[in-house]
Amino acid sequence: MSRRSRRAEVVMLSLEGLTTAEIARRTGLTRGTVSVYRSRAGLDLPRERGPEEPEPTTRTVRVPFDVLAMLQPFAAARDIHVCHLARDLIATIADDGIADAVLDDGVTTPKTTGAPPC
Repeated sequence: MSRRSRRAEVVMLSLEGLTTAEIARRTGLTRGTVSVYRSRAGLDLPRERGPEEPEPTTRTVRVPFDVLAMLQPFAAARDIHVCHLARDLIATIADDGIADAVLDDGVTTPKTTGAPPC
């Protein structure tokens, strides 16, 4: 989704009466980004009070050094840190549902939903 369409979505949700926090949850944007888009559109609201919601949690995955070394040329070509590349690879494989194709071991995994197992 382009930045322009994200801004438009924020404006539309603002006009529907949603709070900054609700818009952030729906769009996946940070509260700060939502506030900036609202402000630029002239839709400033009084500062919302209430408990801060924690950002989504992450889990640590230990990647062996030799694997990181093999990924290093790919990270360097993209001008990113090798750990960011490893994270992006895992996210892309999961988002696109291509783990079976990447593993290429003949096993087909049924689609599941819910919380991660670890």
